[in-house]
Amino acid sequence: TCTFTFPPDFGATQPSPAYHSIAGDSILYLDWKLIDPTVNLHCPACRAHLKHTRTNFSHHKTLFPVWDVKGRPMYAVLMNYKCPQCQSNVAANDGKLLSSLPTYLRCMYPVNPIYATGGFHITEALSQLLENLMVTYANGDFVSKMLYQELGREYTRKVATYLSLSPTRDFTGEREYES
Repeated sequence: TCTFTFPPDFGATQPSPAYHSIAGDSILYLDWKLIDPTVNLHCPACRAHLKHTRTNFSHHKTLFPVWDVKGRPMYAVLMNYKCPQCQSNVAANDGKLLSSLPTYLRCMYPVNPIYATGGFHITEALSQLLENLMVTYANGDFVSKMLYQELGREYTRKVATYLSLSPTRDFTGEREYES
């Protein structure tokens, strides 16, 4: 993946509350052919060679959330591929496609292919933590409360660092920060 992490902007004379709220967050750009042009991508359904089409962002203006133990998700721009034989559409982060990639390439996306399904993914670090917690506590309420509390702590840290810069504008509201 090509990962971009928004750096802190401590040199600005007037800090931007919108930028400060995303400082430290990461955007992933996932296109296997861009990362390794020699890799052969095969359709999980019929094993034909996949052709790239366009990204989720260029097509629908959406980003794919990948949750981490920090409480804030990383967002991914995903290349979509189409099978010319069976017409299947396959996202770059599809678990079956990830499983078929060579290990050196698959490890660039921080998600275990087993859990690479659905409308969001969780990083390997978070999935290992959840596996351990579910054995002990065996309930999703505890885990989601823990992640929500971490999101609140992260918001509090961002507000504190922003206010320490003596801004003239209010910080982003908690509701806007969560989305």
